[in-house]
Amino acid sequence: MAEKYKTGAPYKLEGKRLVFTSWYFVDAENGSEWFLADGIRAALMSEHEKDDRQVCWRSRFPNYGIKIVLNKAKRVGPLFDNDRPWDERGYTATILKDGGKYRAWASTSWHLDKQNINNGLCYLESDDGYNWVKPDIGIEEYGGSKKNNFLTKRVWQFHPGGIFIDPSAPQDERYKWINEENFTFQEAEGYLKQHPEDADWKCVARFKQQDPSRKSILGARGAVSPDGIHWTFIEKPLVITLTDTHPTCYYDRFLKKYVAYLRDYAVGPQADYNGPEIQWNGYTRSIGRTESEDFRHFPLPKLVLIPDISWDPNRVLYTNCRTTIPEAPDHHMMFPSVWNTGEDTASIEAASSYDGRIWQYIPGGPVLETAGYGKWDGGYVFAYPDLIELPNGDFALPYTGFDLPHKYPRILCKRNVGYALWEKGRITGIKAEEEGEFTTVAIIPKGTKIRMNALTKRAGYVMIEVLDVNRNVIPGRSFAECNPLFGDIHFKPLTWNGQDTIGVENGDPVILRFKLRRAEIYGLEFI
Repeated sequence: MAEKYKTGAPYKLEGKRLVFTSWYFVDAENGSEWFLADGIRAALMSEHEKDDRQVCWRSRFPNYGIKIVLNKAKRVGPLFDNDRPWDERGYTATILKDGGKYRAWASTSWHLDKQNINNGLCYLESDDGYNWVKPDIGIEEYGGSKKNNFLTKRVWQFHPGGIFIDPSAPQDERYKWINEENFTFQEAEGYLKQHPEDADWKCVARFKQQDPSRKSILGARGAVSPDGIHWTFIEKPLVITLTDTHPTCYYDRFLKKYVAYLRDYAVGPQADYNGPEIQWNGYTRSIGRTESEDFRHFPLPKLVLIPDISWDPNRVLYTNCRTTIPEAPDHHMMFPSVWNTGEDTASIEAASSYDGRIWQYIPGGPVLETAGYGKWDGGYVFAYPDLIELPNGDFALPYTGFDLPHKYPRILCKRNVGYALWEKGRITGIKAEEEGEFTTVAIIPKGTKIRMNALTKRAGYVMIEVLDVNRNVIPGRSFAECNPLFGDIHFKPLTWNGQDTIGVENGDPVILRFKLRRAEIYGLEFI
């Protein structure tokens, strides 16, 4: 089915920020071509013309002296106090910034069965992202009282990472949740008969063959809520496939579809073989993607990200942690946890995408690794959505740290939530060691003023000139008129001879030309 939209620049920014997580917003061509000495394009020469005239390669707006950089995260945590009977072994959580409040949905640890609790979902909130309270929700009973922060004690798997806010939904389904769950074979087969085009029959058969006594199979369950507190479960599976660990989901306002990322496997066609199923041989843990217009049924996922060829063969993708840059919902990122099967540790890498379908690793990872022995996160680390902005401008990615290795007897471990923290939101950007220039593709920003997030070394600077879609400089907005920025620049305004607008009407497309020296540009904000 063809897409129902035009492609190509100008690109409308969906949020107020432009961040360089890849080369997507950088113009790769810039009018580069071979020209004759008299300015005629050499490519248009007739075959009958003499070919001994001098030609030269010329680019009006060259990109040079720059590279994409990725910064390591600072480790902060643990964040939560494990001071209740049900959280004595800790939480794993997703955190969203919802209006002016930070909200956390956290699951309790394994086998907390003193009160018949196994991975119950709890709720926490904070005004600053650091100081968390556990409000008495009054929904579930524990120890004869409903004075606790339980949202549900329904037995799910232990991954709350699929909770998201749906901007397209009516109020009664504004909050949604996708999570892995075990379905009975009867439920699974009923689903697959209803959706034969999406039937992962081999998944069902494999589970039965490996363990004839097994009564269930993995798939994805959904839930909806008007407020993030009171949840209604969708009883039918969203999809039946061999997903494991936490799925993530969001509503894509451009595609007008729900997009989910699940555990997938990089596998090839099997040889002509009639023997028994070979368990976990040739299955490389990877990440799949599926999309749907309805948050009630998803087709089978398609593989979108596999382990990088530069990694050693022991490293596989365990979770996806798909998220976006704060205030830039069209800047897709993943922070997958990478399991090292050779030593049972994990690291968190970074990947980016311009459309949520095509993904690239950002060079320079990992951004966070398993801590040393004896630390609260010295056994294993998982990253969870969302990447959030704290009140001081820092970007924080929640992660769960375990004090024991992942495949160690899990009933013995404790866990808690921390932040992978980038001060002043400086995760990734464009860097020039010395002199550098680059030009963006045409964009339509949400605003006519620019504030910049950048860092320069001594004697470094950053300047911008503004062009129209024909690459003509907007009057008064050239490099010669730009007031350079230098030093530690955290969303400082850019001006041209004291003028603080980009010189066009709000909603008009522009091209930005950058000149930088000994500098790193982490992003722009349009106001």
